[in-house]
Amino acid sequence: LYFTSLKEIKNYDDVKCSHKNIFSKFHAKLLKKGVFIAPSPFEVGFISTSHSYKNLKQTAKVMIESLRELDNESY
Repeated sequence: LYFTSLKEIKNYDDVKCSHKNIFSKFHAKLLKKGVFIAPSPFEVGFISTSHSYKNLKQTAKVMIESLRELDNESY
């Protein structure tokens, strides 16, 4: 996940332009709500067959809530 004004990430230079501080805030919000993702935007996230549809649906809900909270904050 990259927080950037770019519409598309095409290369490493694009990635370097992302706002890592916003990612850190997003990561912290997810942790507080019981969702763990990799702590760096430069890591890959995986799901497995042990993640149920219910797990994925709850994770998506928490991610959307956290993104909305970030949208209401100022930087």
